[in-house]
Amino acid sequence: MSTKQSCVIAVVLALWACPLRAAVVNSRWIGPDEGEWGNPYNWSPAIVPDNRPGQTFRVTIDARSFTGDELEVTLRENRTIDRLDVYGNVQLQRRVQVDLEQMVLAIEEDLDMTLTVTSPGNGLTNHGAFCSEVIIQGDVVNEAGACLRKGGLDIVGGSLRNAANARIEGGGVMETHDGDILNHGVTVCQGPVSGLWAAHGLQNHGLIQVYGGRCGSDETVTNEKLGIIKGFGAVDSPQLISNAGLIQSLGGALILRSLPEFWQEPSTNPRFANTGTVTNSPGTTITVIVSMEDSTNNGTLMVNAAGSIVFDCNLVNEPNAVVGLLGGTLAAKTITQKAGATLQGFGGITSDVVIEPKGVVRLTGPTNIVGDVTIGQDATLDVSDGTVLITGLTTCNGGTIRTKNGTVITQGGLSGGICRREFVSPVGP
Repeated sequence: MSTKQSCVIAVVLALWACPLRAAVVNSRWIGPDEGEWGNPYNWSPAIVPDNRPGQTFRVTIDARSFTGDELEVTLRENRTIDRLDVYGNVQLQRRVQVDLEQMVLAIEEDLDMTLTVTSPGNGLTNHGAFCSEVIIQGDVVNEAGACLRKGGLDIVGGSLRNAANARIEGGGVMETHDGDILNHGVTVCQGPVSGLWAAHGLQNHGLIQVYGGRCGSDETVTNEKLGIIKGFGAVDSPQLISNAGLIQSLGGALILRSLPEFWQEPSTNPRFANTGTVTNSPGTTITVIVSMEDSTNNGTLMVNAAGSIVFDCNLVNEPNAVVGLLGGTLAAKTITQKAGATLQGFGGITSDVVIEPKGVVRLTGPTNIVGDVTIGQDATLDVSDGTVLITGLTTCNGGTIRTKNGTVITQGGLSGGICRREFVSPVGP
């Protein structure tokens, strides 16, 4: 074989070994409102965006140049592109057309339609006000100043990121079937069938407003330090709800539920962990439901008037944690007050109370304790400026009851050793 022939064969083999790079087409919508994706004359260049060997598409749909700043684009079949950027008010509509002979088959089949966006991280990027009847397969980003609106959004094979100063709203469900939801902006779940749901984790750095809806995750729900979850409805996770920010009931009852669904395998540690602030607005309630016996507070619980915070388990108030009674009711099976923890204020306690050695409970006004009270060695029940009624048994194990302008009524009787009594005289002017 000649040298020239060898060189030709080498070049051919090299070309054969290197995959051909697909040409990327930048497609822009130029069609009318309610135009069809599958019409090539609705696009510039006049090619229907749908990835194929040797050709892929980056698509822009901009409604800002249309009358009324609104644009509907209709899909009649599944499409695949690299990326979609939308501006203005854009809605993707699903249309399925069948004849009478196909009607029964069509009803039996899954008629969902899918737009696949292959670019990782930002497959579909919304810069305007976007909604879709079409399932989005891939990652979705809602940019600053943008809004995902109306009836919800189904995302498969990807995650959803709501940027700071972006908004998600509407009466439907925003759901990722295979990915995470990361919220830095504002999300509003309004109505009994609305919600925000992640197949993996739901992580909130922004504001989630739940007004009768449900938000949560198949894995963990994490409310970060700057995150706020407020409203009425439910926050769900079969594994863990972790709060380092603010959770606040507003307008009604808010349920924080960390329980496996009935078809799921029970988790070994489904629970609620608080290092932030949990508070009820006056007249509203928060209920914490977990399958563990104990829930620990390492942050702040503020219980406002005419409302309550209820733990359907034991509550352990850890050192440096704070429980503030501001006229409301704190309820649990048993409340354990550790040394170095703060539990103070007035209102109601519906629970057995155990004050561990060197622990202190300060009640600064009229308070009813519906349950037993145990005061450990060198622990103190400090009562001032009101009457504290204990309906259950009061047990003193080397503890002290201190009063100042206050009275303790041990309605359920005394047990154990005799409580040390300290009466502090009020200081005159």
